[in-house]
Amino acid sequence: MENVRGRKKYHLRNSKESILKDTSKPQYLCSHRFAEYLVLNELMNLEVKLNKSIFIGQAVLGLSKLTMFELRYRKFPAYEAEFGARITRER
Repeated sequence: MENVRGRKKYHLRNSKESILKDTSKPQYLCSHRFAEYLVLNELMNLEVKLNKSIFIGQAVLGLSKLTMFELRYRKFPAYEAEFGARITRER
Protein backbone atom coordinates (compact mmCIF):
# COMPACT_ATOMS: atom_id res chain seq x y z
CA MET A 1 0.00 0.00 0.00
CA GLU A 2 1.33 3.40 -0.94
CA ASN A 3 1.82 5.99 1.80
CA VAL A 4 0.39 9.19 0.30
CA ARG A 5 0.47 10.96 3.67
CA GLY A 6 4.26 10.91 3.77
CA ARG A 7 4.79 12.77 0.52
CA LYS A 8 6.58 16.13 0.49
CA LYS A 9 6.98 19.01 -1.92
CA TYR A 10 10.41 20.22 -3.02
CA HIS A 11 11.04 23.65 -4.51
CA LEU A 12 14.36 24.60 -6.07
CA ARG A 13 14.81 28.35 -5.60
CA ASN A 14 17.45 30.71 -7.00
CA SER A 15 16.42 34.14 -5.73
CA LYS A 16 16.45 35.56 -2.26
CA GLU A 17 12.80 36.65 -2.45
CA SER A 18 11.49 33.21 -3.45
CA ILE A 19 13.60 31.52 -0.75
CA LEU A 20 12.16 33.89 1.84
CA LYS A 21 8.65 33.29 0.51
CA ASP A 22 8.97 29.52 0.96
CA THR A 23 10.58 29.71 4.39
CA SER A 24 7.80 31.91 5.76
CA LYS A 25 5.10 29.32 4.98
CA PRO A 26 3.78 27.20 7.87
CA GLN A 27 4.37 23.94 5.96
CA TYR A 28 8.09 24.68 5.58
CA LEU A 29 10.33 21.92 6.97
CA CYS A 30 13.96 22.58 6.03
CA SER A 31 16.36 23.88 3.38
CA HIS A 32 19.34 22.33 1.61
CA ARG A 33 21.85 24.84 0.24
CA PHE A 34 23.77 23.90 -2.90
CA ALA A 35 25.24 27.31 -3.74
CA GLU A 36 24.84 30.88 -2.55
CA TYR A 37 21.55 31.43 -4.36
CA LEU A 38 20.52 27.84 -5.11
CA VAL A 39 18.44 26.35 -2.32
CA LEU A 40 16.14 23.33 -2.20
CA ASN A 41 13.22 23.98 0.14
CA GLU A 42 11.35 21.05 1.62
CA LEU A 43 7.64 21.56 2.38
CA MET A 44 4.98 19.15 3.62
CA ASN A 45 1.65 18.75 1.85
CA LEU A 46 -1.31 20.54 3.41
CA GLU A 47 -3.93 18.46 1.62
CA VAL A 48 -3.79 14.72 1.13
CA LYS A 49 -6.08 13.14 -1.47
CA LEU A 50 -6.88 9.54 -0.59
CA ASN A 51 -8.09 8.46 -4.01
CA LYS A 52 -6.68 4.96 -4.04
CA SER A 53 -9.15 2.09 -4.05
CA ILE A 54 -7.35 0.32 -1.21
CA PHE A 55 -8.25 3.10 1.22
CA ILE A 56 -11.92 2.84 0.28
CA GLY A 57 -11.79 -0.94 0.69
CA GLN A 58 -10.22 -0.63 4.13
CA ALA A 59 -12.90 1.83 5.23
CA VAL A 60 -15.71 -0.46 4.05
CA LEU A 61 -14.12 -3.48 5.74
CA GLY A 62 -13.72 -1.58 9.01
CA LEU A 63 -17.33 -0.45 8.96
CA SER A 64 -18.60 -3.95 8.22
CA LYS A 65 -16.55 -5.37 11.12
CA LEU A 66 -18.03 -2.76 13.43
CA THR A 67 -21.57 -3.57 12.28
CA MET A 68 -21.06 -7.30 12.82
CA PHE A 69 -19.54 -6.70 16.27
CA GLU A 70 -22.49 -4.55 17.36
CA LEU A 71 -24.96 -7.11 16.04
CA ARG A 72 -23.29 -10.08 17.73
CA TYR A 73 -22.45 -8.60 21.14
CA ARG A 74 -25.02 -5.83 21.64
CA LYS A 75 -28.23 -6.75 19.80
CA PHE A 76 -28.33 -10.57 19.89
CA PRO A 77 -28.01 -10.89 23.69
CA ALA A 78 -31.28 -8.97 24.07
CA TYR A 79 -33.10 -11.72 22.11
CA GLU A 80 -31.20 -14.64 23.64
CA ALA A 81 -33.74 -15.21 26.42
CA GLU A 82 -36.57 -15.45 23.89
CA PHE A 83 -34.88 -17.66 21.30
CA GLY A 84 -32.34 -19.45 23.46
CA ALA A 85 -28.88 -20.34 22.24
CA ARG A 86 -29.98 -20.66 18.61
CA ILE A 87 -28.96 -17.06 17.84
CA THR A 88 -25.49 -16.90 19.38
CA ARG A 89 -24.46 -20.49 18.74
CA GLU A 90 -21.46 -20.89 16.46
CA ARG A 91 -21.48 -23.59 13.80
